[in-house]
Parts: sequence; C-alpha cells; structure tokens
Amino acid sequence: MLSIFIYCVFLTLHILIFMYQRATLTIARLLQSNSVSEIQIILTPVWLGVCGWITAIGFYGSLIYIWFQYGILCAILGFIFSHFLSAAIPIPSSFIYELVIKHLRSEIMKNKNPETKKPYESLLLSVERIKATYKVS
Repeated sequence: MLSIFIYCVFLTLHILIFMYQRATLTIARLLQSNSVSEIQIILTPVWLGVCGWITAIGFYGSLIYIWFQYGILCAILGFIFSHFLSAAIPIPSSFIYELVIKHLRSEIMKNKNPETKKPYESLLLSVERIKATYKVS
C-alpha cells in the first residue's frame, strides 16, 4: 500500500511541474521574440527545475516499487494511467499562470540593477497580457 501512496504523491507533483513547464513553453511560443529556451529559463525558478528531476526519479522509482510489490502488470498499468491522466488535465491553468507571474514579480524585487530588471518587467507584462487575451481559467 505504501508504494501506491508514494506513486500518487510523485505523480501529482510530477504532473504539476509538467503543467508549469507546458505553460512556460506556451508563453515562450506566443512571444516569438527570443529563443524559446531562453524565455523558459527566465520563467522557471531554479528550484522548480530541480524538483522536476527529483519527481521524475521518484515517480519512476515508485513504479519500480509497485513492480516489486504487485508485479509488472500493475507497474505498466500505473505508467499508462499516468500518461492518460497527464493528457486529461487541462493545460495551462490560471493557477499555473499565477505562479509564473509570482515568480517574475519576485525576480523583479530581487534585482536592484535596472538593466537586469528590464527583461523580467517586459516578460511580466507579456504574461499578464497573454493570460488576459486567452482568458485562461
């Protein structure tokens, strides 16, 4: 039973981080001004990238744990279920956009130099405009 609990925790975290990354990808593609990867790096906090790797390792580790406890069929079903669940969750959501906006505001507050603040301020305005234009809910 512990393996199922660990699986559910890591699956939830993994999907939330995936949703955040998908939202930043959507924003970067809509802006079309700089390279997509540069914008995604700016929009994603470092701790979230680290959590992404940790949750991926934990998620696949929980599938191995399920395999040991319940057999390979349950592990395969857990893997398939996770992909169906990720596809069924609406992306992007208002909650994720608010997290991106909150991150940009914190970066603006951290930076004292006006030159380093400028990209964050322009991205913040763009993200707020995108959220309002596409009526993300």
